[in-house]
Amino acid sequence: MIRIPQHANGRLIDFNDLLAEVDRFLRVDHWRFQVSECLGDGADAIEERSWDGEVLGDAELRALYRGIYQTINGRFVGHQAGQPVCELEAVDSSFWTVSGPAGLEDRLRDLHGEWQPATR
Repeated sequence: MIRIPQHANGRLIDFNDLLAEVDRFLRVDHWRFQVSECLGDGADAIEERSWDGEVLGDAELRALYRGIYQTINGRFVGHQAGQPVCELEAVDSSFWTVSGPAGLEDRLRDLHGEWQPATR
């Protein structure tokens, strides 16, 4: 598991950005997700729909999430043939935790760096 910052290299990193890298390593056929807060077109519908957890096919979730530009708090578990293969979790608009194949984790670490807590 790695933690990557939500804000890296002068830009916001969100679920749609992470999907491009997931696609390089996995074929996810459906997602189990729960989003308590997100921003963008359709945010209210996503938050209401996924309050207790929701399962959608990969294409359906991508279409639903297309207008979202930031996930404040949300968890996405990608499944392939009924088995979980990756997990992406937005934590308090600060960082993403990512669990998946080592290649995926390494790639995301190389692209975005590792999140470090603020020091006082």
